[in-house]
Amino acid sequence: VLYVVMMAFVLFLYHKTLQRLRQRQNQGKDSSTNITTTTTMVWCWRIAMALVCLSKRLHSIYVLRLFNDGPAMLLLFASICCMIRNSWKWGCFLFSLAVSIKMNILLFAPGLLLLLLQAHTTLWGTVECLTICAVTQLILGAPFLLRYPESYLRKAFELDRVFFYKWTVNWKFLSEDVFVSKQLSLVLLACHLGALAYFAIQLLKVAKQRVGHRIFWPSSSTMSPEYILYTMFLSNFIGICFARTLHYQFYCWYISTIPMLLLLTTSTTTTTTTATIMTKAIAMVLVMVALEYSFHIFPATPLSSAVLQITHGYILVQCISNQFPAELLTTPKATTVVAEEKRSSKDNAVTKND
Repeated sequence: VLYVVMMAFVLFLYHKTLQRLRQRQNQGKDSSTNITTTTTMVWCWRIAMALVCLSKRLHSIYVLRLFNDGPAMLLLFASICCMIRNSWKWGCFLFSLAVSIKMNILLFAPGLLLLLLQAHTTLWGTVECLTICAVTQLILGAPFLLRYPESYLRKAFELDRVFFYKWTVNWKFLSEDVFVSKQLSLVLLACHLGALAYFAIQLLKVAKQRVGHRIFWPSSSTMSPEYILYTMFLSNFIGICFARTLHYQFYCWYISTIPMLLLLTTSTTTTTTTATIMTKAIAMVLVMVALEYSFHIFPATPLSSAVLQITHGYILVQCISNQFPAELLTTPKATTVVAEEKRSSKDNAVTKND
């Protein structure tokens, strides 16, 4: 049941995004080329949805195991569903519930903070949402904070934890001495923070270009669901890419988001060609196969870990080289859409009369 509900949330996000992208694509010129491009795009997204559903490892994590990763991700996707409907307070409440189950949800936190700063016209709106997150944590942790506050906080944020080399999936091509070294941990932390800073700067530039404001967008600019999903999923993937270690159950943290990350960059604008979309689709299938292979090998080998990290590197490079399209940043107003449709109908009528 948990797996079915989680997949329902994920497929809803994919379907909602595809539906909106088709509407944007149809606003272009009504030509055979545009129709072919739109059809190809639709099938690419359907393939992506199928790939997510067909993951054997993901199915086993939810159905055959009793990890707490599954319920945490279920609440995370539910919170994102609230966010794309502009219910930020409910989204933050569910986000905080997910964090209370599994700390990995905090990998989404940098993206959420950026979205909160942009979704509200003033700082107060952001503070309200962050307060909801904090109060939820305090209420849930009250029984432990009141009795054993030091032990609870130390174990909840065990930053000096040393992971077991035998369980790692992503660093088996390194020696155990290198894996447990402090130097590797610091390098990965620096790369993580650097990547977050780089993408935050890029997204702020796109916002300035499209909206005229980096943060505290005016009420006339509505954040698009595509931008919300891309920002949240990218924030999480950066954490995965530079993770100190990955265990087998961590697969459910990000595998459902990878196809959308790859498709949202270049294959969804009105100027994209059919050939570009097809190339993206083929690359997406190969990426999913490589990830599935890496998490199916038990125990992990140097080869499987190398394949995993090379695939992660490819995805990260794609996100760097193909910036999020500015035209997908905001949701066009209904009046604008109606005006476009009327103008298109008028142009078609003139063409027929000629």
